[in-house]
Amino acid sequence: MRNESIPQAGNNSNSNATIERIILEADDLPSLPLVTQKILQLTFDPDISIKEISRVVSGDAALSLRFLKIVNSAYYGFSSNVKDIQQAVSILGVLAVRNVAITLSLLDIFPKKQAKEYENLFKRSITAAIAADFISQIEGNKAHPDVFLSGLLQNLGMFILIRYLPEKYAGLIQTAQKFALEIVDVEDALLGTNHIKIGAFIAKRWELPVVLRASVEYKNGVEKAMRLNIPAEAKRLIKSAYLGGLAADIYWGWNKAQTIALFKKQLNALVECEQSTANDILSSLPHLVLDSGFVEEKEEKDLASYRRILEEAEEEILQSAYKKRNLYRMYFEGRIQNKKYRHEIKRLQEELKHSNILVQKLALQLNK
Repeated sequence: MRNESIPQAGNNSNSNATIERIILEADDLPSLPLVTQKILQLTFDPDISIKEISRVVSGDAALSLRFLKIVNSAYYGFSSNVKDIQQAVSILGVLAVRNVAITLSLLDIFPKKQAKEYENLFKRSITAAIAADFISQIEGNKAHPDVFLSGLLQNLGMFILIRYLPEKYAGLIQTAQKFALEIVDVEDALLGTNHIKIGAFIAKRWELPVVLRASVEYKNGVEKAMRLNIPAEAKRLIKSAYLGGLAADIYWGWNKAQTIALFKKQLNALVECEQSTANDILSSLPHLVLDSGFVEEKEEKDLASYRRILEEAEEEILQSAYKKRNLYRMYFEGRIQNKKYRHEIKRLQEELKHSNILVQKLALQLNK
């Protein structure tokens, strides 16, 4: 499927010009580490041997240690400890090795200028990847080999924006959250572009498989993607990544009640799952993420249980109703105040007019 042509989601010249300016002004645009690039290139070769992949991974000591840590995590559930890279590659498969290498690269190539925003984004990306993988298995009994990365890289453009506009983008996120707005809408309004377009640009620059790029481009356009004349496997990948992204936003985003309702509706429409399945997926996510090895145990407190998420969603609904009541109150009070001020202004205008008449009379008397 690598050479397959998938149409782009859109082509707005103004947005593209903005993206070009951001990219051209960046003199240190991130690229995948050389070892990750080599692994990615090798995965395109159908005749590549496990021995060759193992040799590349073993050639990077830091990657080898972290790779073995991930392989021995509870997420993969091996009965015995895997100590040899070649054994790990043989068990997991070449594409799983690629997934781990690219995931670990996200930790290295983006400097943490905004630590909180970066860490939340990385955990959100891992959650989306694991959720997408889970959903893909439910639909096809076996996860698509590219689905993990499809979920992981959906917000690639956000990593770029945090890198080059750290303070401005942190403020943009706060604005979106404060007013319960969609992040893409705020990006378009304040930046003239959005993270989806930028992410698609970077994914193409990294020469990722076209189906992975499509998952980035159609992050918010899954309905349009389903109407495209593309292979069923590509559509499955796009919708699994989309649903994984929604599930991640429930845990790491805002508008939780709205997102939960949308996730359940879209899961039923795209995968034809019952509502109980949606609850099972969302309930399992915190455990799967913590078991993956990509999130430190000390960060467990940051990942709420699904029960806690439901409580937060209920609180959001109450807060939303409260904000609306306050808005109406301020509106009507404003009308009352405006009416009061209009009377006051009219009174002052009458006093000024009367004063002018008195001044004119006094001037006439002095001139006599």
